[in-house]
Amino acid sequence: MVATVVENPANCDDDSDCTWRPHLRFNDASGETYEAQTRYGASNYGWNEGTQVEALYNPAFTYLHIAGTGNLYLLGAGFLALGVLAVIIALWLLAKLTVSRGE
Repeated sequence: MVATVVENPANCDDDSDCTWRPHLRFNDASGETYEAQTRYGASNYGWNEGTQVEALYNPAFTYLHIAGTGNLYLLGAGFLALGVLAVIIALWLLAKLTVSRGE
């Protein structure tokens, strides 16, 4: 569904690192208008007020998400999984080397 950015407040920490969690206005399938804040924020949500975005909404869980913005989390999880796999392989090879030298 298409939603409109109503407000995009920045939440900044002491180091001036900011995170944005946009407030969106949208109509559900029955035509009722809602306004809600996205569940997760990010440092790259630089949309201006009035910008139209594609949004995903689950009324059962009141979950609102801007389409395409969660991909970076998946990318990070993928790199984390590859790193963990590399450590496991390295530990397995080290254990195998240690056992073979002990015989």
